Amino acid sequence: MVIVLKEAKKVLLWCATPDGVLRAKKTLPDEYAFVESTYHEQQRHDNLLCYLDQKIKAEDSEGLYAQVTTNSKLITTVDVSDLSQYLHIPKPQITLLTLQSFDTEQQFCRQVKQSFERELEEESLLIVQCDSGNENASLVACAQYCVLDQLQQVADKKIGKTHIVFIIHLPRVAGGGFTGFQCGLWHSVHIDDLRPDSDKMPSFMEMKNKSVGTLLENATGRAGGGDTEDMDWEGRGDSQPIQEAGEVEMMESQDVYPHDFGDMVEHTEQVHVERKVDIAHFIKLTARPALAMVKDPVDSERTTERVKILLELLNQEIKGEKLTFMGGIGRHLAALMKEKEETMGQSAVSWLYAEATKRDCINSAGTFRKARNQCIIEKLSPILAGIIAQLDTNSNLDLLIQKDPSSWEHKLWLEIINNPSATQIEYSMVVSPKDREELPEVIVKGTGFDGIKFKAMMPFSWLIYRLIDQILRTSQNIGKHVNFQESVMSVLDIIEKTTLGKVLQKCLSEVKVMDCLKAYLSDFVHMVYHVTSQEEHGLVCENLLNGINMEFREGLPSVVMNFVAIHAVYSKTEPRLRNFASITRVWPDCSERIIEFQQKSAQFYLVTDQEMVSLCMTVEIIIY
Repeated sequence: MVIVLKEAKKVLLWCATPDGVLRAKKTLPDEYAFVESTYHEQQRHDNLLCYLDQKIKAEDSEGLYAQVTTNSKLITTVDVSDLSQYLHIPKPQITLLTLQSFDTEQQFCRQVKQSFERELEEESLLIVQCDSGNENASLVACAQYCVLDQLQQVADKKIGKTHIVFIIHLPRVAGGGFTGFQCGLWHSVHIDDLRPDSDKMPSFMEMKNKSVGTLLENATGRAGGGDTEDMDWEGRGDSQPIQEAGEVEMMESQDVYPHDFGDMVEHTEQVHVERKVDIAHFIKLTARPALAMVKDPVDSERTTERVKILLELLNQEIKGEKLTFMGGIGRHLAALMKEKEETMGQSAVSWLYAEATKRDCINSAGTFRKARNQCIIEKLSPILAGIIAQLDTNSNLDLLIQKDPSSWEHKLWLEIINNPSATQIEYSMVVSPKDREELPEVIVKGTGFDGIKFKAMMPFSWLIYRLIDQILRTSQNIGKHVNFQESVMSVLDIIEKTTLGKVLQKCLSEVKVMDCLKAYLSDFVHMVYHVTSQEEHGLVCENLLNGINMEFREGLPSVVMNFVAIHAVYSKTEPRLRNFASITRVWPDCSERIIEFQQKSAQFYLVTDQEMVSLCMTVEIIIY
């Protein structure tokens, strides 16, 4: 009796939906282990091909008579070739019929008979599909009777195996039920999605007891390492490019799983390898809602430019590249999702399926798999929006597009983005400080003095500025040094121990010092000084550069030391530069007059050893 009851439960589980099985964890806690292992390990509900592979090939069925219910789209003639390839049934021996395409029963019976009489010695597969099965249960029952009747007529002549599969689409609508489940001769099964999921998406059992952050981390490697050798990006270069037309709507029409069996690996010949989340796939799908959440304070043109830049970056060929933009985004998503889940406690490993099994979510998506994937996209969108907003500070994304891939700017950009510890982007940046809810919009903030916008010349220059400035403000020993040289060396020792400092030393050790110095100096002036004109900006940069040359007459060997020297010289000359800024507000043409004076007086310097006061210099210009 116990065995009979157990087998009866297995028969019923063949007809269960994946979300129903998950809900059994609460409704049938004592039997959930049996339900889960039976449904996900012993039975094949993954897709139609998995099911047919198990029943036709693995169990070596003499003739399968199956009734498949599904919530996904029905298959097409394109899928027949793939079924033929993996089931080893000749394509001419596979017949695909749709009940709604026939006007009369006679037409249907004639077509069924022809399929049975075609190559009687060969194995054959007849697939009959029916849309809106909840409204056509009687039509399905009639068709099944007709098919068996036609098969009986050719039974004496038929030598090859004959497999019959009825696929019945059931829409997820309130009150929509189906009472046509069969037993006995027919094997009833529910397959939520007929088509296979992405090969890079883990199965349910592989995702069991793992949070989304852990899955992302496993796919990208440990966050912060900067090494992408373990990352799973194969085949990304073969994806179809996203067209710029439509901009933010670029991926609205894309589904969250493949529409054919073409990418399916033959199950009977593969060794099981745990699959990883296809982050590149999810990043592209998440980009649309994420970009819609990224806002600029004033400049709407920048929003359009950012969309085009992201489109280009997300579709770049990455084969053979160790460090990529897509890889860096994936690492940041993994790091921030892990940070978010640390505050969720035990629910971190169950929130995804708790959300995906909600009635509203499943009814909206159509299938459980799509509901699960849409939940991931929904949760990743605000995080990706926050990452994009941080990366585009001071139009920083432009440097990655405009600079040559062999340039030091491009290499430094990719090194930093692939190291979340260097960017210091945190989950707290995308949540409201009051209610701790994720922000519906993320504002791109600049770091220009007094909110003045500027375009960065140095990749992630605000991070470098923030690091050096923090060390200068917090270190107690730096102020004890008598000269600049000792102060710079003291700061350098601290910088070299930080993640960002190590990245700078790695990428800029062989770059010309002056190239990096001018790029960082340009951004530095924008961040600490109220620039009103390009001429004024150039004069202040020249002022600081001359100050470095005079304070460090023998020069500084490394790029990072020169960065620190900029801060030290500015700290010394800040009062004078403030005076100069005040004068330029009163006299807007002041900077142009100074440049004219410089051109006439070759020995003139804005910064001299004896006289640096901008006020005195301006008075001298006025007299002149």
